[in-house]
Amino acid sequence: MLNQKLKPALLYLWWIDGKNYTELTRPWYAKALAFPLNYILPGQMQSAATRAVHIKLEQLDVDDTHGIESAVFKEAQECLTTLSQRLGKDPFFFGKRPTSLDAVVFGHLAPLLKAPFPSPALQHHLKACDNLADFVGRILQQYFPPPKVGEGDQNYTTYTNSPGNDTKVTWTDLILSVGFATFAMVGYAFMSGLVEFVPFSD
Repeated sequence: MLNQKLKPALLYLWWIDGKNYTELTRPWYAKALAFPLNYILPGQMQSAATRAVHIKLEQLDVDDTHGIESAVFKEAQECLTTLSQRLGKDPFFFGKRPTSLDAVVFGHLAPLLKAPFPSPALQHHLKACDNLADFVGRILQQYFPPPKVGEGDQNYTTYTNSPGNDTKVTWTDLILSVGFATFAMVGYAFMSGLVEFVPFSD
């Protein structure tokens, strides 16, 4: 289900939506990657994402941007609603303890929930699924808690970027870094055929 319904929308959101790509995805990669990868990789990733989405929606005209966006978001919203219903009031999908399914779902949903998308339509739907938003927040709090004041590496307290402060890392950068890395690895696994999901039954 994640592979069939949610992945195309995430690829569209990060790589094909013009506003998100030019204002968020590409600038972030340009900043995070070393030369010359920061010039080469974003375009390659965008082309691969576009091909993957067009293959999934081969019945639509590739120039019908609105139709493609509507189709991928409709299926993604259905997927999020199904996940929300499956999770219910439980802390994790199979009860009180996390499983590999929780890890994979978290890897998809955390960047979607936390990234500052200029075009946040799908993000709004996820936020409306209160239990899924709580699920992401619970895992972040339980397994990725921010350091207490006076503990850990002081570079991970909140700093603003400045010419003399390039080595400082904000928590927003850290979350986005983890999210992009997770999404990139999962996306590679999907696109290379290493990972495949079988829909679960209710």
